[in-house]
Amino acid sequence: MAICRVKLETFEGPLDLLLHLVKKNEIDILDLDIAQITSQYLEYIEKIKELHLDVAGDYLLMASTLIHMKTASLLPGENVQEEEDDEAQSIYEKKDVLKRLSEYKKFKEAADFLDLMEQLDRDVFIRPHDSEEDFTEELTRATIFDLVDAFSKLLEKATKTSDMVIDADEESVQDTIERIIKILREKKTVRFGQLFRHPSDRREIILVFLALLELIRIGSIFIMQAAAYDEKYIFTREKQADK
Repeated sequence: MAICRVKLETFEGPLDLLLHLVKKNEIDILDLDIAQITSQYLEYIEKIKELHLDVAGDYLLMASTLIHMKTASLLPGENVQEEEDDEAQSIYEKKDVLKRLSEYKKFKEAADFLDLMEQLDRDVFIRPHDSEEDFTEELTRATIFDLVDAFSKLLEKATKTSDMVIDADEESVQDTIERIIKILREKKTVRFGQLFRHPSDRREIILVFLALLELIRIGSIFIMQAAAYDEKYIFTREKQADK
């Protein structure tokens, strides 16, 4: 499928993915099950690749570390000394990962708070009651990995068209960006599903995903979600006029 690839590290890093998994599993960082988190981490790497995101070396290094920790915790060494060395190394690696993750969580929360304050001072956001949508519950900000979850579910249900020959006049990422911008100019806020003309087309699913990432990157949109019924909304952002 002739679609461009995007670098994931432009948006998030491996610690962001681990934090997403901690939140998704509803556990404390100190209660991480290495075997479970490693399996889930590797599953996300595959989802990310399928969505045409390039996985940076930092992600693969973290994957290698998690795999070593998981292996050391499950498989005994050939002798007592080797087993003790592997266990000691695994404990050290786990402590290091948990420490980095805990520190990064604090940094991330502080950075998100400062970013929110800056946005409130700088931008005018389209409020829910200014749109056609009727919001009946509190919305929270969606992360890149929340989007990966949503688009992966769509790909699982989509028709198998990845081996199709794509015509030169097929819609591109830029075409999709322009189409989404046009929709948002008319509606200000749209439901996730309203962005698709053919929701079972794998190519369109990937194009919409990459288009949303680019619009997030340049600050044109932000995405909120309602956790109770797993719905996502795309909001446009209006800049204040210069004084």
